[in-house]
Amino acid sequence: MIKNKKKTFIVAEVGMSHHGNIGIAHSLIDTFSKTGVDAIKFQTHYADYESTKYEKFRNKKLSFYKTRYNYWKKTEFSQNEWKKLLIHCNKKNVKFLSSPFSVHAAKILDIIGMNTWKIASGEITNFELLDFVRKTKKPVILSSGMSFISELEDAYFYLKKYTKDISILQCTSIYPSSPKDIGLNLMEQINNKYKCKFGLSDHSGEIYPSLAAVSLGASIIEVHATISKEDFGPDTSSSLDISQLNDLVKGVRFIDEILNNPLDKNKKTKSLKDMKKLFEKSLFINKKLKKDHKITKKDLDIKKPGIGIKPNKINKVLNKKLKKDYNKDEILQLKDLK
Repeated sequence: MIKNKKKTFIVAEVGMSHHGNIGIAHSLIDTFSKTGVDAIKFQTHYADYESTKYEKFRNKKLSFYKTRYNYWKKTEFSQNEWKKLLIHCNKKNVKFLSSPFSVHAAKILDIIGMNTWKIASGEITNFELLDFVRKTKKPVILSSGMSFISELEDAYFYLKKYTKDISILQCTSIYPSSPKDIGLNLMEQINNKYKCKFGLSDHSGEIYPSLAAVSLGASIIEVHATISKEDFGPDTSSSLDISQLNDLVKGVRFIDEILNNPLDKNKKTKSLKDMKKLFEKSLFINKKLKKDHKITKKDLDIKKPGIGIKPNKINKVLNKKLKKDYNKDEILQLKDLK
């Protein structure tokens, strides 16, 4: 049984669905914050510090940008714009997160006051970035997406030298992920190996993997989010729409409450004594019987309510004699037997 379960930290990943439009980015904060998520996450890209002409498009929908460098260049936000997004999140009582994809990006996020790092799996082997991140001593959330276990392990222990608060998310970098790609079994392996907080970063476009993960003890859930699956964007097929995001938050909070309130079965059953009487059954006499009659099974019916002798105690009454006359459908009492 899961112990010490608390409130699951739910992250709504905006990613690049703002398309470089700062107004859309702010509107997404307004919309997603209403669902009850704990954090809204962006991605901080700077073309000159991360991309080259050799970088290919993962999603052909963006090919009109000609190159990925152009895409990152046209969707960049300034330091001041990032600061305003962080302030907006604070006003909406949600945590601002953004994954840096270069040391330059990390420096900007550090300057504006972002207090938790989310490292994308493509940066797990970028030890220049990890070195900057670990020296800030801020909490780190690592995504395992496309990483080998050995790479994840190297990054974890490299960060561990400076920062104590590290979480690892099981993730599969397939967009969208099918059920066979999710790998919830890996959360247990992460927990056993690193003894750290663990969770799931999901790209399925469904709420079910996250709900299952929470029931297995995940303390962090991250999902891509979009206003509508009809919206244009590289990740809409692997995102939750607003309706799904609302359902996810409701479901996670429901599961949190279940796991935070383990039941003592006997104690709970005692509190249901009136219900037990109503729905359980007792031994009843099924015909008129005279005093001194010896009780047999043929004299008894098992009927509601459960206010008399329980059916599993039938051997205590068989072959006993009645102390008084009984009518049909009269409940049998132990005090009337000799």
